[in-house]
Amino acid sequence: MMEAVAYALSIYWVANDGIIAPSPVCWAQGWLGSTSNLAASLFLTAISVSTFLTVGLGYKLAPWAVYATVIVLWVFDFGINGAGVIASVLHPGAPNESFYMRANVWCWISTAYDSWRLWAHYFWIMVSIAITVTLYSFVFFTLWRQKRN
Repeated sequence: MMEAVAYALSIYWVANDGIIAPSPVCWAQGWLGSTSNLAASLFLTAISVSTFLTVGLGYKLAPWAVYATVIVLWVFDFGINGAGVIASVLHPGAPNESFYMRANVWCWISTAYDSWRLWAHYFWIMVSIAITVTLYSFVFFTLWRQKRN
């Protein structure tokens, strides 16, 4: 939903015949895009961990563990994105640059904060992909081995 709202804000850019940055709409689009992308990766990883535990190891998570995981993932997501915004206020990367600025056809983390793009976004998404592929590979081989027997 957050991702859909982020990209739906592009209608505003079409209506105004251009991307206005810095602006509240640009900031909202950047925030929603950043948090939703990271959240999607984190939750896909959580699903792969749950699948691995259930199918691969025969262990079912307690409901409190699921709720705690959801809370921790949202806190981490908003925390890491919020830290970037705070860092940009305390240590501006460039004059007249907001943390979220134009990035091609939408607003996202400004190029003045490339290290934040890497460590607050791409790094965690790549870690999530690696964990997810690894765990689903174990699940696949577990099911394949069970079927052969």
